[in-house]
Amino acid sequence: AGTYELCKYYEKKLEVVRKKFEEVSSRVKVKKSLNESDLALYYSDWSYMACWLLSGIDEVKKRSDLADRLHLSMKRINDVCDFLVKVGLIIEGEELSIGNSRTHIGREHPLVSKHHTNWRLKSLEYTDKVKLTDLAFTAPLSISKKDFSKVKEELLTTIEKISDTVSDSDPDTITFLNIDFIEVYRLQCLCL
Repeated sequence: AGTYELCKYYEKKLEVVRKKFEEVSSRVKVKKSLNESDLALYYSDWSYMACWLLSGIDEVKKRSDLADRLHLSMKRINDVCDFLVKVGLIIEGEELSIGNSRTHIGREHPLVSKHHTNWRLKSLEYTDKVKLTDLAFTAPLSISKKDFSKVKEELLTTIEKISDTVSDSDPDTITFLNIDFIEVYRLQCLCL
């Protein structure tokens, strides 16, 4: 840029592009949008997403298969499945099948904290049941702000790659992945 004002102008443009690139929503392809009321119910409890995901597995053909795998009552499974069929996320004929490949809410959505909480609580339930085939990783780090940005970009790229891999996968199980990469000092400051 030839002038200070032009330099500032391009810096602002670059910052907008950078922020858009950092959004997970821009890296995950969504094929189904639920209305706000349906989103509220869908993200209210982990079992909605678990039933939806399991319906895409060949060995899961009936609602009773969901109940067996998730250790939930048939009443709960029926309530969840009735909803998922109604909104088109599960197709139910002679067998269950997944109706849509994926949904996503961005970090600005009011339900995102509930969604994160659901799966982090599920993770806590499994803490003492981690198998050798699982991966559990917790790493408090001290890091420079420059390297924080680099690691964040690597994680976003990894999320995008995982999303692409999963969209082409022929599922036979369901998993959950929680990644928390947060500046602790900043959090403490916000809580004061």
